[in-house]
Amino acid sequence: MACSAVGLSRATFYKRPQTSHEKDQSIIDCLNQVVGKNGRWGFGLCFAYLRNQGVTWNHKRVWRVY
Repeated sequence: MACSAVGLSRATFYKRPQTSHEKDQSIIDCLNQVVGKNGRWGFGLCFAYLRNQGVTWNHKRVWRVY
């Protein structure tokens, strides 16, 4: 109703989608902490460490950021 009152179509008034960097910022921060402490660890050890810390991210998503 608000869009029709102003004269906008509903399709043009949506929130701006997040960029991939904004969506993955928490993963980036956690990986930077792990790699900062253990620089020689590869992806497998980093992902296992994050899993043991209780994060529930998919391994494919973490691999894409890694």
